[in-house]
Amino acid sequence: MSRKADVPTAPVTVTAAPQRPAPDEKRALVEGLFAVGAGVVNNACVKLLATMPTSQLILLRAVGTVVVLLPVMIRRGLRRPPPAVIARAALEALATVCLMHALTLASLSFIATVMMTIPIGVMAANWVLAGEPLSPRGRILLLVGFAGAMMATGPALAGSAKGALFAIVSAAFYVTRDLVTSRRASDASSLELSFSASIAALILALGLGAITEWRPLQVGESGILAAMIGFYILSNLLIASATRARRSTLVAATRYSAVIWAALFDLVLFQAAPRPLTLAGAALIAICGVGLMRTERRPS
Repeated sequence: MSRKADVPTAPVTVTAAPQRPAPDEKRALVEGLFAVGAGVVNNACVKLLATMPTSQLILLRAVGTVVVLLPVMIRRGLRRPPPAVIARAALEALATVCLMHALTLASLSFIATVMMTIPIGVMAANWVLAGEPLSPRGRILLLVGFAGAMMATGPALAGSAKGALFAIVSAAFYVTRDLVTSRRASDASSLELSFSASIAALILALGLGAITEWRPLQVGESGILAAMIGFYILSNLLIASATRARRSTLVAATRYSAVIWAALFDLVLFQAAPRPLTLAGAALIAICGVGLMRTERRPS
């Protein structure tokens, strides 16, 4: 019998099709961007109502949020929140008071820049206090990010020091909230967290209102107040939906678009051009924040 000679075959080259973002990824990106935009619109409404006492403003937004969310919470089944959710709500209420007061004193772009430091603040605190590992490159990015924050806050501290300090304290409360309760409160839904935070803000505003005078709403303020409540809730719902797509890194990266939205509203609504140092600092924070998310990504 004759054997057929083995004929060498040429290797087959398979050309991979260019990868396109998955539909869930695109949706998470769009929802994250619009969630940040809605949050900045909420902040712009707060600034438009800056002549109102802060405690009254917080109370009105909290009441409006609770009224809107209460039917949904009842339908889902109200329950007593666990201690971690209560602690988170209390810290968020304190952060909200400082943030809303800062908004009455400082520009939107400056506030947005300070709030952009929250993710790197949490990472720095986990590294220093909790001993979580951080690569040498990550440490450099942290230092550069905080240098960007100092660049952005320096002129504001020299000018409107009170507004800058309230913004920094607010960011510190948000970092503490995430550091202390992010893992323990992870079982709660985003709606439950928002509802609990609004209840805590309402209680705190009532306490603050006892030592300040409130005033009647003026003509036109009711519409701004309704928009503030609506965009605040919309921002929370969009963030919840984007996070459900399990693209947490992508959603977190959209946070850094806040300074673009804020600068736009500063120009359009308040005819205030952002300081060049604020924008430069914001760019450094954004670059370092995204770099940290990529460098220090840990398997889930």
